[in-house]
Amino acid sequence: MRSQPRGATTLAVEVTNVSRHGLWLLCRDRELFMSFKDFPLFKDAPVASLFHVEEPSPNRFHWPDLDVDLGLRTIEDPQRFPLVANSVKQPTEVREGRAGYDVGGEEGRMAMSVPMLKHLRLDNYRSFRSESVDLDNPTFLVGQNGTGKSNFVDAISFLAEAMASSLSAVFHRRSGFERVVHRGGKSRFSTIGFHLTLQNLNDHTRQAIYELILRGRRDYRLEVVQERCIVEGADGSETTFNRQASRRIEGDIRWRGDISAPKLTSSTLALALIGDSRFEPVFEFLANMRTYCIDPLRLRSDHEQYGNMELNEDGSNAARVLRRMERKSPEDWEEICDLLASAVPGLDSVHTRGRDGELTLEFLLNLHTGKARFNALDVSDGTLRALGVLVAAYQRPAPSLIAIEEPEASMHPGALGVILDVLHDAKRTSQVVVTTHSPDVLDAKWIKDRHLRLVSWDEGTTRVDAMAPSVKQAMAEQLFGAGELLRSNALQRAERA
Repeated sequence: MRSQPRGATTLAVEVTNVSRHGLWLLCRDRELFMSFKDFPLFKDAPVASLFHVEEPSPNRFHWPDLDVDLGLRTIEDPQRFPLVANSVKQPTEVREGRAGYDVGGEEGRMAMSVPMLKHLRLDNYRSFRSESVDLDNPTFLVGQNGTGKSNFVDAISFLAEAMASSLSAVFHRRSGFERVVHRGGKSRFSTIGFHLTLQNLNDHTRQAIYELILRGRRDYRLEVVQERCIVEGADGSETTFNRQASRRIEGDIRWRGDISAPKLTSSTLALALIGDSRFEPVFEFLANMRTYCIDPLRLRSDHEQYGNMELNEDGSNAARVLRRMERKSPEDWEEICDLLASAVPGLDSVHTRGRDGELTLEFLLNLHTGKARFNALDVSDGTLRALGVLVAAYQRPAPSLIAIEEPEASMHPGALGVILDVLHDAKRTSQVVVTTHSPDVLDAKWIKDRHLRLVSWDEGTTRVDAMAPSVKQAMAEQLFGAGELLRSNALQRAERA
């Protein structure tokens, strides 16, 4: 299935020549021609930046001066992956997820025009008293244990679940309203608030604002105090709906199923019932956000062969999702095998095996006596965690936002580099959020200060801050990387006014 040797994470690659028609990329014993017609991103780039190319993982090529990443398959057959090969101005479907490219911006880097959660303010949610967070793509939430990183990810999960379930069910999965509301509130009847700004939702929408305020009642029921959505069109138009505690909806909207205004219960969200095309992109983005905290123990367990084809939060149904990939999108499955093999010495591929209606993972390893099969009980936690993250990143359709909690856990730094490359590549189709407290994660050369948010615990609440000006300057001048600054305890947050 694969011919290249494995084990090294930095491989010899160079650009041997540049002409007015294209460039020649030499990778080991192969020379590939990349026409500027197929890869217009390179046409007007400085020649020196074209020669500066790296191969951070097998068959993945990175031009750091241009912030461009391409896979071998794209270079070999650019017509098959036109969105990746070309710079296009309009969003297009990629891997069943929306993504586009826009060339320009600071230092001429390539910016990804995927739909984004640009801003999130949390009021009285778990450890957050009132905190506003600006997000990038990707965003790394960096902080010590117990500072509230997981609570931020849970807020994303809460919003996604609320689009598909009743609020009562969402709170029940978290042991009730009183377990979620910030402990600093005056009582369990305090309000919880979410305030979001979304961008790049589609060609017709410039940005959208969604606000949701909830309150626990004395009869232990829930009440929507306010639910409001403002959609600003690309033409400057503005469409709004506003719901107050009285359950009355203000705004000219259309409901799902062509029904008149439905009766909204105290635990039902209006956004989930609106069928208006102007608000639909907001609902789709929120409903398709996914969060993951991969648990190797759950990947070791057998599970039913049939069921949910979206990866569970803990990765417990990874075998089922992987089997679907192997059958429906074998190229993605092969790429997962390649990437996992570059992270795990001796690994050839990973398969699934069904028996008595249940599925389990099976790993094929190269031994001195030949190839041998091992089940999930026989491989390391790091291998299973890496597989779970890879399946999450390659699943179809691509989530609007994918949040990964502490991918570094039980993983060798060499293997971690492969996973980070995959998450960097995933930003083409999804917004990526990662929580970490590991300097090994922040050693990735492509991480800039704009990707970092420092999470801390201060006076009974979680704070999330951008980097201090001194940190930004040190990283911009390449004096220190983010990983080095974290190791030396010099990754400092910006002062607040």
